[in-house]
Amino acid sequence: MALLTPTRSVATPLDNQILTFKEAMSYLRVSRSTLYRLMWSGQLTGHKVGSAWRFYREDLSASVQMVSIAVPATQTDSVPGSYGLADAIAASN
Repeated sequence: MALLTPTRSVATPLDNQILTFKEAMSYLRVSRSTLYRLMWSGQLTGHKVGSAWRFYREDLSASVQMVSIAVPATQTDSVPGSYGLADAIAASN
C-alpha cells in the first residue's frame, strides 16, 4: 500500500497572504490605535478569528491604493479633526 502525497503545492501567492494584527501594523507602518481606528471607520477590512484579528494583504494593499488615488495630497485635511488612512501613510513616510 503506497502513501498518498499531495501533488499540488499549498503555498499561497503573497497577495492572498493572511496577516496577523501586528503584521498588518508593520505592513501599513501604523500604530495599534491607528489600525483599530481605520478598521472601525470602515477604511480597512479585518476578519475576527476567535479572539484575534486577521487581514488579507490584498485588502490592505487595495485600501492603500484606493486612498492614494481618491485623496489628493492637498485634500487630506478636508474634514477637521479626521485622521484617515491617507494621513497615516503620509505620516509614516
